[in-house]
Amino acid sequence: MKTRAFFLGLSFSTLAFGTLQSLGQFIYEPYTFITLAGSATNHGSADGTGSAARFFAPEGVAVDSAGVIYVADSENYTIRKMTPAGVVTTLAGLAGNKGSVDGTGSAARFFAPEGVAVDSAGVIYVADFENHTIRKVTPAGVVTTLAGLAGNRGSADGTGSAARFGRPFGVAVDSAGNVYVADSDNNTIRKVTPAGMATTLAGLAGSQGSADGIGSAARFGRPSGVAVDSAGNVYVADYDNGTIRKGLPTVGPPVVLTQPQGQKAERNPDVPVTFSVVVNGAQPMVYQWRKDGADIPGATNSSFSLLNLLASDDALYSLVATNVLGSAISASVVLTTFVRPPQITIQPLDQAEARSYPVTMAVEVTGTPPMAYQWRKDGSELAGATNANYSIAKVQGIDAGTYTVVISNPYGSVTSSNAIVTATLPYTFATLAGNAGYGSANGVGRAVRFDGPSGVAADSFGNVYVADTGNNTIRKMTPLAIVTTLAGDAGNSGSADGTGGAAQFNSPAGVAVDSVGNVYVADSGNNTIRKVTPAGMATTLAGLAGSQGSADGIGSAARFNYPCGVAVDSAGNIYVVDSGNDTIRKVTATGVVTTLAGLSGIQGSADGTGSEARFGTYVGAQLDGAIHVGPTGLAVDKAGNLYVADSANNTIRKGYPALTILSSGPGFGFKGSKFGFNLTGPDGRSVVVEASADLMSWLPIWTNTLTGALIFSDPLSGTTSSRFYRAHSQ
Repeated sequence: MKTRAFFLGLSFSTLAFGTLQSLGQFIYEPYTFITLAGSATNHGSADGTGSAARFFAPEGVAVDSAGVIYVADSENYTIRKMTPAGVVTTLAGLAGNKGSVDGTGSAARFFAPEGVAVDSAGVIYVADFENHTIRKVTPAGVVTTLAGLAGNRGSADGTGSAARFGRPFGVAVDSAGNVYVADSDNNTIRKVTPAGMATTLAGLAGSQGSADGIGSAARFGRPSGVAVDSAGNVYVADYDNGTIRKGLPTVGPPVVLTQPQGQKAERNPDVPVTFSVVVNGAQPMVYQWRKDGADIPGATNSSFSLLNLLASDDALYSLVATNVLGSAISASVVLTTFVRPPQITIQPLDQAEARSYPVTMAVEVTGTPPMAYQWRKDGSELAGATNANYSIAKVQGIDAGTYTVVISNPYGSVTSSNAIVTATLPYTFATLAGNAGYGSANGVGRAVRFDGPSGVAADSFGNVYVADTGNNTIRKMTPLAIVTTLAGDAGNSGSADGTGGAAQFNSPAGVAVDSVGNVYVADSGNNTIRKVTPAGMATTLAGLAGSQGSADGIGSAARFNYPCGVAVDSAGNIYVVDSGNDTIRKVTATGVVTTLAGLSGIQGSADGTGSEARFGTYVGAQLDGAIHVGPTGLAVDKAGNLYVADSANNTIRKGYPALTILSSGPGFGFKGSKFGFNLTGPDGRSVVVEASADLMSWLPIWTNTLTGALIFSDPLSGTTSSRFYRAHSQ
């Protein structure tokens, strides 16, 4: 059994409480597979015997009555032939040369051939995928185009080049030489006669779906494979729908293949009820639906829908299908209608908003329409507030109070929970320092000039520190808005350590300040983490200027890739968003760098522990010059939890110091009827263990504080057949 930090799953029905069941409940015949030709690690186009042969993304395969195998070697643009002894030759096409030319042997051209089929005379039929054609190859390698026109994608029936296909994928051939085609992009099944006449057997071009039916009433989702048996039945691998479909010739008297289904339906005018059947037989077919044995006027299609259900619609429904050879009656099925009183699925939420800002409360309900709403404030009805949402355009102090909404329909009513609206005082913003336009002037208030300032941090005395990115400087502003340059030389980028103007930075982005006034800088352009003392002395704490990478280590041995966000905890540890590496790093006060989360060069949005977590992504299609966007900012709270702005994924992520579930030792497993395990993690942290029966709904069952290892034991282990656990810190 495998366990991982933060999550543990057990199925007690098999682990502890279930009786062992015999695995030999059925007999099957396994297949042993061997490689006839080609090499698993080397693609190519070489003819030869066995492993000396080479293929490049072979797709379709067919075998004739003599055991000769034919292969659609898709990325080589060729049709290959392999004898029972494993001798591979190229029957038609020229490796590496795509095209659509008919001809003999290597003079012919294909473009991503996918499906192949072979008839009793050894003639091969090819679904030439990107040419949108069906090709024919004789045993002598003579290639002709049976149907379709190369380079002309479409869905037209017709003979020879008048026909059109849309990326045909699979082909099959019957004993009469008719070719059946899975016309993938058109979502249709086609038939091509030996004379090259193409018709559509089923599906409707441009209409994707999964409906059963006759001819154009059927729907497919990118059909890929096709086969035909000796009775003329056609079998389809319906790729997008994940199904195998069967097509029967429409001959004989009516036969109901798919019976209508009984239904329970709400009397909701927006939700129709539909009965449908699939009937096979000679065309034309006449349909008549019945209700309690009596014909329903106008209900003369293979499906029948009811709108605006009433109690009188509760009845037995059936269908009579008739053609010139006879008739068939479907099963009689029951429709039962019902109504529901209102039930709230999403309650209105409390709203705390600054005055003059908009506030909206909303409720979501289920129940049988029509539905009526009435909002109330402090128990009194609000005039005109009769929608599922209630909005206040500019909330004021008088709007503060308790809001509820009463929802009713003809079958009952329900009142929502309370939603408390608080109108807080808004923030008033004023410009403390700087003015429109850029520069690098120190001074007071609006006389100051910055150039693209980015990161800011404030100390306990009200001083504000600024990463003045465009000026390559670190600025300090006092509570009186007096701005000075703490370190760096405006207009000159570099990486020199030093005091005041002797220090140099390169596009500093993030800043943080500790309890004694030291400023930590994410010096993005230098790929380093810098420290600036209150006296303005700048040193390089970690990383090496001009050396981009992703290495843990001490001081200059560490490597970063465009660090942009930085935070510091009460112990002097610095946390870094290493944006270009899509990782979160930690730097101790002595310059020891470790990676806390993420994996360099691997983007994503997965939650997980350590290197299993993912951050960042690419914006736009990579072939069109995608832009990499990594995480940008972070903060640390007094408990050591990290909060990360994962910009590209549009998420705020939280990092907990890791817990570990020990999967072995004296505390793991059953003791009597109780299951337990041990937890380890940072001392003093609060730990919550949650349990679930279905991996969807989780319930907290145990809380404790870490002091070394904790032993967890579940007294309810024996009350359910399956129980899963996960643990996290708070």
